[in-house]
Amino acid sequence: MVIDYLIRSIRIVLIQSVLFVIESFLSTVTTSIIIISYQIIPLTTIFYHKKFTVSEREINDNTKMFIFLLILLRSIHGIYFYNFLFEKKLRNILIKLIRRVKKDSNGTTTTILSTNIQWYWKSRRDPWTSIDVNEWKPYSDDQNRIIEKAFRNNAEYVNLKEPDYIIDLKRLIQMNARDSTKQRPIKRVNLEDQSHPTN
Repeated sequence: MVIDYLIRSIRIVLIQSVLFVIESFLSTVTTSIIIISYQIIPLTTIFYHKKFTVSEREINDNTKMFIFLLILLRSIHGIYFYNFLFEKKLRNILIKLIRRVKKDSNGTTTTILSTNIQWYWKSRRDPWTSIDVNEWKPYSDDQNRIIEKAFRNNAEYVNLKEPDYIIDLKRLIQMNARDSTKQRPIKRVNLEDQSHPTN
């Protein structure tokens, strides 16, 4: 009887150990899937499809979602896991990864995060004065993204539907799509480079 009881107890312990190992394995696999789904896939989408407009706010939001799911997963398995420095470290790593320098096909270096690049068009002078006020005016955020994407893809022209303009990226001019004689100079400015004034 005693031997049977011991054997039964050993079997229960072994079964519980096996179940714990399986549960831990599934937990690790699930965690890996979460990491791949919420971090690696968005990053590869950025790198291979040239979506250069990812903001730090979007990175922060994705990181918080990842942390929340990780906490939920660990809590379900009875292990409350959270390191207050982990979120900050992960977010910083992602931001640095997005900001890393990438070589273009022409050998020049550009930053993947394009929020520091702004395109400008030259406004006409006030006919009532000889002074230029805010001569260089920035394109809107949407227009800026469209122009910058075309520039990085080595396109010669890009069409802005609203308003109806054609941007010549080789000659750096903006043309009216209905009247090509109406042209304005444009320029590309790195906002971090203070040596290029925008006015």
